[in-house]
Amino acid sequence: MSEGEGVPAETAALLSRNCSVAPVILFKRAGWTSEESLFDLVVQTLTPPEEWLEAVNTTVAVGRNRRSRSQLLVSPAAGLPRNGAEIQQDFGMHQESMMEQRGNPSPQGDSRAGRDLPSD
Repeated sequence: MSEGEGVPAETAALLSRNCSVAPVILFKRAGWTSEESLFDLVVQTLTPPEEWLEAVNTTVAVGRNRRSRSQLLVSPAAGLPRNGAEIQQDFGMHQESMMEQRGNPSPQGDSRAGRDLPSD
């Protein structure tokens, strides 16, 4: 979006954040004030291109790094159950293992298998 479209920079920043994960960068006009905290990068008027291009590159790299770390947090961890059936299966195997260690027979043939058993 550009300022020429009649959309305030703050509104453009909020719209951009709702539609994209890309960093929001403001190229500031001389004598113009805005809520700079809404932007990932603010490029001041007359900043040489080699400076703002490097800053844009760094801002994009930081955003990619944050997204990749957050995806690791929300993706299932390797080896962990991903659904209720897997959790029940793991619990059943754990329960069988515990009973075998205690010298008790496996509950597989027991009519109480899969039910809550009273604790010792």
